[in-house]
Amino acid sequence: MVLLELTLIVFLWAGKYPPDMFFLQVIWCIGLCMIALAGLIFLPTKLLLTLGILIVAGHNVMDGLSMTEDSPFYLVWAVLYQREVIDFNFFMIRTSYPILPWVGVIALGFVAGPWFSSDTSPDKRQKKMLTVGAIGLFSFVIIRFLNIYGDAPWINTSEFSTTLMSFLSLTKYPSSFLFNLSMLSLGLVFLCLFEKYGSHKFTRVFSQFGAAPLFFYALHLAVLKLIYVIAFAIYGPSDGIYLAFPSVGYIWGAFLVLVFALYFPTRWFAGFKQANKHISWLKYF
Repeated sequence: MVLLELTLIVFLWAGKYPPDMFFLQVIWCIGLCMIALAGLIFLPTKLLLTLGILIVAGHNVMDGLSMTEDSPFYLVWAVLYQREVIDFNFFMIRTSYPILPWVGVIALGFVAGPWFSSDTSPDKRQKKMLTVGAIGLFSFVIIRFLNIYGDAPWINTSEFSTTLMSFLSLTKYPSSFLFNLSMLSLGLVFLCLFEKYGSHKFTRVFSQFGAAPLFFYALHLAVLKLIYVIAFAIYGPSDGIYLAFPSVGYIWGAFLVLVFALYFPTRWFAGFKQANKHISWLKYF
């Protein structure tokens, strides 16, 4: 996945290779987290659970820790936590997706893996997901309301809508404690509801994206780049040197159209992958 980020994904974002700058983003981050997990899985389960919680909940205490280029730990810290542009003379990289918080997330995901095994009944799994998710969301509201830890402070603007926007404005790069607490908790609640109340057809449709997520990710980048190049050739720039949507509504519209259109090739690839398990490289997509 790290290699894929440095080659195909970078090309799909930039539209050329080599790019002006290598942006190290989510695929790179997941790959490094998997490498870290390859060692972490040998820890006792309770220790791994504790470590995952400590990383996810505690890393924001290091927000003020910054390292300069003369530090021997500069490159390591840039990958782990500090977003940086690093010039290697022949090429430049941007550590867009610091990995440390996500190492904690992948550790927690591994510990939760037995919830989804055939040995766990659906009722027991749903109860665990709903309980942990509800506790997480309740904790998020309380901690966020206190406004003392876990993310940048929110601001009371004396207007409900903008105050709510500030309250829900969470940091993703690197992902804050409150960002991950809210997203993981919501994810558990939705998983519970989808399994318990979702129709067979509904879950089957959405599971196609989960069966080939990396394929969908790469495909949507390629399609977006192609559409952009064609639209730019027709309309030219609208925002400086770029062609941009005029409002957020167009972004949501494009999202819905792309999800519908790309569902079909994603479903095909998911089926192809399942039918050809002997082709080892397919599992990475």
